[in-house]
Amino acid sequence: MNDREMIVNMDIGELKCDVRLRLRGKETLGLYPDLFTLECWNLSEDDFLRLSRSRILSVLHGNSCLIYGVITDVYRQTVPEGEITTVAFVCGWALWVTAVSLSVPAGLSASETVAQILENTGLPFSLFSWVGEDPVFSRGQAFHDRAALCLTSALSAAGARGMMTQHGLCVVPTEGLPVSIHLTERDLVDAPSFTAGNLMVISTLPIGWQVGATLELEYEGYLRKGTIMERNLDLDTNAGSWKTELLVELR
Repeated sequence: MNDREMIVNMDIGELKCDVRLRLRGKETLGLYPDLFTLECWNLSEDDFLRLSRSRILSVLHGNSCLIYGVITDVYRQTVPEGEITTVAFVCGWALWVTAVSLSVPAGLSASETVAQILENTGLPFSLFSWVGEDPVFSRGQAFHDRAALCLTSALSAAGARGMMTQHGLCVVPTEGLPVSIHLTERDLVDAPSFTAGNLMVISTLPIGWQVGATLELEYEGYLRKGTIMERNLDLDTNAGSWKTELLVELR
């Protein structure tokens, strides 16, 4: 496998041309949609038409999925290097454009409430995991809005946040998930930086990171732990740094 190779899959097949690709976007913890773009240099007419007719797109590096989402736009523009086809696609789009309308009775737990909201969407999504406290709501509730906003409201009342994965909805409690990723200085591309608000930015290789996961970094004799809040991707198969930037909320 080429160290910079990206494989583009669509719901009607795979891109056949070996062309320059650039993937850009930011994935955030939560249920709001995240926009990504994929630029393809000098794409064949056949692949352009197949992209234009596709609905779902995923970008892989080796056997690992970098990102996937719903295609919202495909357009072409002429540049000095030739022609660039830009594909705009969104992660978390289905929950954002789907409305729910339901009432839930008092006495249901937070996980039961979230499961009922998901069922009301009519989408093939389910509650995959719930970690942390699962409080019981003493009052009934009514939800009439975008599914993503209703789920965010129910999760917030339970002191949690949510993230959609290929397996379903995963819940991240305020105190964070158990540590699942261990990094040392050798895993970093650049030295970590620290920002106001107890945040850390680290640069590392693009694959293997899940927003919402708990990361532990051993660096210069210190051990730091926190939740991955954002994952920034800017990957070019021809040029530039081959890395991802992770924004980690320390605790």
